[in-house]
Amino acid sequence: EQQMAHVGAIARATAEDFEMLTAAARKAGETTVWTATESSQALRFLSMAGFSAAESIESLAGVLNLALIGEMELGRATDIATDTLRAFGLQASELDKVVDVMVGTITRSNTNIEKMGQAMKYVAPVAAKLGYTVEEVSAMIGVLSQSGIKSGIAGRALRMSFLKSADAAEKLGIESTNLIDILKELQSRDLTPVELTSTLKDLFGIRSTPALLTLMQGTEQLEKFTETLRNAKGETEEYVKRLDTVQVAWDKLKSV
Repeated sequence: EQQMAHVGAIARATAEDFEMLTAAARKAGETTVWTATESSQALRFLSMAGFSAAESIESLAGVLNLALIGEMELGRATDIATDTLRAFGLQASELDKVVDVMVGTITRSNTNIEKMGQAMKYVAPVAAKLGYTVEEVSAMIGVLSQSGIKSGIAGRALRMSFLKSADAAEKLGIESTNLIDILKELQSRDLTPVELTSTLKDLFGIRSTPALLTLMQGTEQLEKFTETLRNAKGETEEYVKRLDTVQVAWDKLKSV
């Protein structure tokens, strides 16, 4: 009741909205490992992120699943999901897509939800404005993580690379300003390792060079990874099904 009072105030909910929000929290309490109180906390965080009552209800299952899979607090899971969603200009109805992409990334690379959130914090706003999709950026983060370039380091390296791509394309004399197209162009020039490293430093700066060398080495893997994430629908549901252990069953029973 106390948590729902906060939700109602933050969401500026009508009486009808408040009833629907309360019902959603109770239903989540009955059907997931999270209690009704914890579920109402998630609704509170969604409301604080600017979601309407209907959007919060629609997004609730996604953030609950993300917190479960990422083994993290509901507030942090909600922040990561909603910040990424908004940064890429996506609608609340697409939050499940964002969660699926994140789950698809962490199950295929050496990263986790928290580190993905840190990387997205730096790169997502810039990437979205330049036309990159959440799948493309997530795939890049996943490939970089395989070489130990993770979290904010990956995010800052990609952000700087994206910002300098237009100038780099102009200097190379190519039309496309897409980062991967630029890296492919450099590969086609058959440069020696020393020449390639020097060129990348001149075009993108020394701090971005290690990340770009990693992406160049894994270009084929990156393309396959991106395509896999474009078809990641249902990844979260499959993951949650595999978590149906005795421990989870017990948590659900306590929640009920």
